[in-house]
Amino acid sequence: MIIINKLLKKIIDSPLGWIPILVYLIALTVNLSFVIISGPNMGYDSSTYFGTADTLLSGGSVKASVMLLYGGYIGVVALAKIIAGETANYVWLTIIFQATLSASIPVMLYLSGKTIRPDSNSCIMAGLSLFLGVGCFDHILWARYILTESIFVTLMVLASYSIVRGIYTGTWWTAFIIGILMFPFRPSSQMVLPLVAIVWIWWFIASRKGFNNRQFLVQIMATVYIVFCLLVVYAWLTKNPPSGDGIIVKFVQMFKVPYDNGVVVWDRPHTYHSPSEDMGDYMLLTLDRFYHMFRFHYSEHSFIHKVFNWIYFPIYYLIALFGVYQLLTRSNGFSYKDYLLVWNIFLWINVFSLFYAFQGLSYGWRYQLSNMPAIWLLAIFSIAICSGFSIKRR
Repeated sequence: MIIINKLLKKIIDSPLGWIPILVYLIALTVNLSFVIISGPNMGYDSSTYFGTADTLLSGGSVKASVMLLYGGYIGVVALAKIIAGETANYVWLTIIFQATLSASIPVMLYLSGKTIRPDSNSCIMAGLSLFLGVGCFDHILWARYILTESIFVTLMVLASYSIVRGIYTGTWWTAFIIGILMFPFRPSSQMVLPLVAIVWIWWFIASRKGFNNRQFLVQIMATVYIVFCLLVVYAWLTKNPPSGDGIIVKFVQMFKVPYDNGVVVWDRPHTYHSPSEDMGDYMLLTLDRFYHMFRFHYSEHSFIHKVFNWIYFPIYYLIALFGVYQLLTRSNGFSYKDYLLVWNIFLWINVFSLFYAFQGLSYGWRYQLSNMPAIWLLAIFSIAICSGFSIKRR
């Protein structure tokens, strides 16, 4: 008990104080309340995770590709089975773990804001972090599913926070370790480590040669140009599918049928296009999927779901865009670190949006969650450094 009291005193007396603890407890209460009331839900891939976990626990062999792509989450399910035994309790234990883990998201957003601007108003930063991390119905919704989404998004926020620490404090080792640990949670998580490396390289160059708004604009335009070129190349490859066994060849062949059939969001026929015939059709379809990575309203949503989304997303997007507007219109007040951070966010959003746009989206806002950590971070940046709330009241 004495050790716990000393630890609590050390936390409370730290420069960050008690606010992160309070933020976590509020988020934990909301998350646990939701998953307990709603109960566990199964998705299309849930049976695969259960079956593979059983195979592992029985000493059977599992394909290396499955473990490489999803081994992290399969390990979570297997551990829940070990702790709870072969009863339905392990399903409950899994979603409670997911809800408990994802409650750390607003804490990491808060810490990101305080790293970007240490003198930012703590109460405003805590309130915004809670709004972003707990107020999103779509994010909490997936915490009750035996799927990778909840843990993946939490790890993405952790990676984003680690990058913030790298850019603003020069501490990069955590970002690289997290990038490595994220590899076996789902295919898209394997893009994190290369992205961390790209940001580190630019940070290393900029810290020695400087970085200004002109270079920031050049990076943005270069990214847009590369995205456009990828759209053209992928449209051509889809229309004229190559043969062979390469990764890109298999990827194109795997998702050609949804392209040919005009699928935008799976199981939402009103989003579909007419069957694609020429390169223009393929490019337009990809752009529509790209747009749907940010769309938050569907007729299939319940009334409560629609209300929550219309309250949350317009505010969420506007706050995030405010920071970009400030960077583009203000000629001073920003360091090379600020420009690097926002360019990194822009890069991540484009990479993940394009990755899923090339495939077809699954069940509106399951895959779109991949973008949320980057946009959350952009909103935190906006308030931390651009809004005029950054200096504590004296």
